[in-house]
Amino acid sequence: MLSLRSTRKLVFTRGLPTQRRFLTTTNGSGLGSVTEQVLEPIKGAVYYDNVYPIRFARFDIRNLLFQPSKNSLEKRVKGSFLPENLPYDFQVRGVEPRLKDGGMLMYYSINPLKIGTDAVNAQREVVNRIRTHLESGLKVNWFNGQKTNAFRVKGEPFIEDMLTKYPTSRVRVEFQGADLSIETLFREFRPFGKIFDIQLQSPASKDLPRYAIVQFSRIRSATSAKNCVHGEVVNGTRLSVAYEKTMKANVIKDWITSHPRFTVPFFAASSIGIIYAIFDPIRVFFVTNQITQRFNPDQYPALRWLRRETIDRLTLFKNKKDSRQSSILGGREQDEARLRDLLQEAPGSFILVTGPQGSGKEDLVKKLTDDSKHKIVIDCKKISGARNDNELLKILAKQVGYFPLFSFLVGATNLLDSFVSATTGQKAGLSSTTSSQIKKILECIAISLHSVVRKIRSQHEEEIKEKGSLLEEDDIPVVIIDGFMYKETEQLQDLWTNLAEWGALLVEGKLAHVIFVSKNVAALKNLSKALPQKPIDVVTLRDASPENAMAYVQHALGTDDLPELKDSVSLLGGRLTDLDQFIQKVKMGFTPIEAINDIIHKSLNELRKNAFGGDFSKQKQLQWSPIQIWYLIEEIVKNAEVNYDQVVFSRLFNGNEEALHAMEYSGLISIIHARGRPYAIRPGKPVYYSVFAELLADAQFASKMTILTNKQIISEENEKIAKYEHELKEIHAAFVNLRIPKEMEGRTKWLVENVKISHEKVSTLEKENKLALEELSQL
Repeated sequence: MLSLRSTRKLVFTRGLPTQRRFLTTTNGSGLGSVTEQVLEPIKGAVYYDNVYPIRFARFDIRNLLFQPSKNSLEKRVKGSFLPENLPYDFQVRGVEPRLKDGGMLMYYSINPLKIGTDAVNAQREVVNRIRTHLESGLKVNWFNGQKTNAFRVKGEPFIEDMLTKYPTSRVRVEFQGADLSIETLFREFRPFGKIFDIQLQSPASKDLPRYAIVQFSRIRSATSAKNCVHGEVVNGTRLSVAYEKTMKANVIKDWITSHPRFTVPFFAASSIGIIYAIFDPIRVFFVTNQITQRFNPDQYPALRWLRRETIDRLTLFKNKKDSRQSSILGGREQDEARLRDLLQEAPGSFILVTGPQGSGKEDLVKKLTDDSKHKIVIDCKKISGARNDNELLKILAKQVGYFPLFSFLVGATNLLDSFVSATTGQKAGLSSTTSSQIKKILECIAISLHSVVRKIRSQHEEEIKEKGSLLEEDDIPVVIIDGFMYKETEQLQDLWTNLAEWGALLVEGKLAHVIFVSKNVAALKNLSKALPQKPIDVVTLRDASPENAMAYVQHALGTDDLPELKDSVSLLGGRLTDLDQFIQKVKMGFTPIEAINDIIHKSLNELRKNAFGGDFSKQKQLQWSPIQIWYLIEEIVKNAEVNYDQVVFSRLFNGNEEALHAMEYSGLISIIHARGRPYAIRPGKPVYYSVFAELLADAQFASKMTILTNKQIISEENEKIAKYEHELKEIHAAFVNLRIPKEMEGRTKWLVENVKISHEKVSTLEKENKLALEELSQL
């Protein structure tokens, strides 16, 4: 029989109290003996969850705020994480921070003599008291607004700091023994939080070790389970717990990848729509700044005065050039007054300022619109020089202040549309063209103009109600499209069409005066198509008068006593570009005669190349024949001005007006209009009078052109003779051995007379060709 009698004595071994128990045993004779039994303290661990933020990656800046030492953690545990008067001689053995899991392990020991026979219940009681203490007294943590919780560690925690393993809401539970059922796993892991799903390995799988996947609804539940369950033995099976990478459901992803016909266009259109929704207000802001010139120093009197007193005093050449241009524009008071009157009226139609190159169109428009408060200028000459569509868009956007552009979206959307077409068999309609991008830029300008006009009208609401229009001409926005139809190519055709249609919208909405500046005679026709309901206000500039041209040259040279200056300027004419070239040569040391001769010589070479094609390959590209332009040159030298209808219905043109318009577009001739119709033809610029005469004086070239012209006429006359003779043969064949009726005698005589006339012409022209060939052989 065993009886128990014990006394307690605390002994510290390795820093832990050791309990000694004395046992008295008795035998059959009644004699007893005393034995000593040493009992080790019962050790346990508690996992504190939600002590730190969970680390999800190697470089998580939140964890830089938490670098605790073990001493500080022990003080924190004893100070706030433990209640007072824990039973069973509770002693803290140490702490272990689990920074990656966002928690901490606390190791403790209890007295085995005070727990009775059930150590597990004693440990549960300790943990329950700690949990109750935390729930009732501890404040919430600042990093997630939740309180710290405590769980009993059932197994042996695996302490690791591997850089590739970070917490997830899924844990992989490996079985070192027989497989556990879902019910058993649920009972073991449910105390740590709600479980989303438990997946057991297929019984048919031969992969070892066997395992199950437990999916929690929260990551902190998984971290607590890993630290508390790892190493626990359940029904003879040891559990090994590790984090498993979260496998997200692929239902949405699979549907997206399997339906590219719908999803790809949707996401692409959504992305592009978001881009435009975000950046369109920014673009309107920058375009409005360009229109109102908000950041232009010339808009502020103080800055204008400062610039005038500093920079302008140093740039004397600019001031001289402006005064020279004003002198040549001085003879155009009528054109200036008409344009000023049009700008003072409310916008009602296009204003087309046209004239040959160098006639001062740009200078006149600039002079009258310099003081406009709201203005935007589109320089089509620079745009026409773009090497590709992308550069064209960039130049246009920069001129109007359209920013940001995202020109790459044109290629991106086209590529995307091609991809969708290849995968689905049909286009998504996302492709973007240069024309559509131009329209978006112009639409943004229209929106900005509308906001500017609305603001002006709100400021002068009462005056507008009384007068029905804006108060001052300076308040009306002005849109200047300089160099309209500067080049006619397929690449630029959409640009000209879009500009004309966009200008029509501005005019019809009375948002701005739209001024087109162009040297192209076809500009009026294209603008009339865009605005067919209203007549176009045309201001046509001509070359300067001889008096103004002479004044311009004298002012530029600073003298008027150069020999033969007046005669040279009269030969040169009033074209501004030619006058500037003449002035430059005289300043370089040329005499006026030398300068004008040099200009005529270069213009002659230019004329040969442009009018006659230079070589045979270029002649095929001309829209007129060499003998047609030669005929015009001869007539202009004889009469200075040729009747338009006379040329059109001459035998060389035979009603072909397209050849004349092509010559005018190339700058070889100028077609003068009166009362809305063409009536006369002049040289393309005044200096061409001298150039044409010089070309006509070239005997060798004149003989060559005479021969070519005569051959053309001889060929036509021979064709006529052949037709006349064929008809005569048919008449005689119809009346073989019969007398020709009187009714047919008149026709027969007419045919015979025309054969005679044509034959005489052929004979005369052949003689001329023979003489021309003799002259060529003698040269």
